[in-house]
Amino acid sequence: MHDILWVLSKVRNMAEQQNLEVFLVGGFVRDLYLNEYSRDIDLLLNGPCLEFSQQLARETEGSFVPLSPEHNVYRVMVKRLGIQIDITSPVDGQFTRDLFARDFTCNAIALNVKDYLEERTWWEKALDPTKGLEDLGRRKLRPVTRDSFVKDPVRIFRGLRLAAELGLDLVPEYETLAKKAAPLLQKVAGERIKQELWLLFKQEEAYRYVRLLDQWRVLDQVFPELTKLRETEQNFHHGENAWAHSLRVLETMEKEDLGYLPGRIRDAAREYLSQQLTVAGTRWQLLKFAALFHDIGKIDTSRKMENGRITFHGHDRAGVKYGERYAGYLGFSRRERNSLVNVIKLHMRPLALFVDDNVTDRAVYRLLKDAGEEMGMLLLLSYADIMATRQATGRNLEQSFREFLLTLWKRYLEFRSEEKPLVTGQELLVELGLQPGPIIGELLDGIEEARLSGRVKNKRQAFARAKELLQEYGYNNGSGEE
Repeated sequence: MHDILWVLSKVRNMAEQQNLEVFLVGGFVRDLYLNEYSRDIDLLLNGPCLEFSQQLARETEGSFVPLSPEHNVYRVMVKRLGIQIDITSPVDGQFTRDLFARDFTCNAIALNVKDYLEERTWWEKALDPTKGLEDLGRRKLRPVTRDSFVKDPVRIFRGLRLAAELGLDLVPEYETLAKKAAPLLQKVAGERIKQELWLLFKQEEAYRYVRLLDQWRVLDQVFPELTKLRETEQNFHHGENAWAHSLRVLETMEKEDLGYLPGRIRDAAREYLSQQLTVAGTRWQLLKFAALFHDIGKIDTSRKMENGRITFHGHDRAGVKYGERYAGYLGFSRRERNSLVNVIKLHMRPLALFVDDNVTDRAVYRLLKDAGEEMGMLLLLSYADIMATRQATGRNLEQSFREFLLTLWKRYLEFRSEEKPLVTGQELLVELGLQPGPIIGELLDGIEEARLSGRVKNKRQAFARAKELLQEYGYNNGSGEE
């Protein structure tokens, strides 16, 4: 808090020297009235924002960032203190008019920096034309005006995120206003929608708000294929349509919250999910998105047999094109895109191994290799997927499936902990007198499979296994064929 006061004192002194007015506004003020302190500060200045921001950067030894010069928005980053200050001018130079142009009443409260620093009863000095303080006191989230969502339909998502984050209740008219503005989302840049979705996915019970978006048919405007997925009847294993099932998978995933995993695996999974795929996105957020769209390929692969049974053969592969489409539309990074596509493509593999009466080490190794960094996401999705299916039909998840997934988790963590292979391709060439070729890759895979099962633990055993594999393959070093 001392750091924030120091920065704001710099702001006040500069404003007084230049005979300017500067107001705190937005989330920083809202959080003050909720007895919380944000290190993201928004300022409204009735003066030259460019010069003021540049000077503030010098005064605080921070970095100046021309965030949006065409809209007169600048940023000062004081990295050593973890403080970010955004500075802009009020609409038409009028502070009150600016507040009426904001999204929600709780974000439309302004406080003069001087009053905040110098007045003992600063909380009584707020500029609050939309009665945001009254709404905060009642724990209500209210759009500033009835056309707030029409002006910017992304606010539909933002409001749900704020409600989840701050523990606020939506006012009754929220639904009506959201439904009215929802079609306008078709003209909004996907990157903006993704930004708000990811912030919503950071919340512990995001599924509650995703269900509201579904009830209002907001998501259909962004992902039109959901209409078909909602109409996709499922087979006897399921008790609901494909989209209802996907919503249940997300809910199950959040409610379970890794609690079914034993301590060591749970800790590793929590650390794994917290990994940043981008500056603003983790594996956990991407996994929630994947939970919603893992079955999207069913809209293309649904087939009804003569006996009435419904099949979805190949829906995992069919879903890849939709994953790629959504990743492009929402502006995913390459890493996010690859992760999403891989999870959709492979989400049936753990179950396929489970129902196989003779699961080999080679099959497990192939899955680990194909899944790569996404193996943990795949296992978490598989558990929630089958659990949700059982819940919808009033059954319990088979203990044997739970145990099987735990076995895969152990194999995966062991596989991931091995940073270097026991032997390299060059060492195999020298030790076995081989010629370069595809056989080297096959031998390395075979060694890794054996290491995964515990049959190979050192370099000597790795070479011995390679020789065994050469005999099994019938490899002749002269011609490459027997």
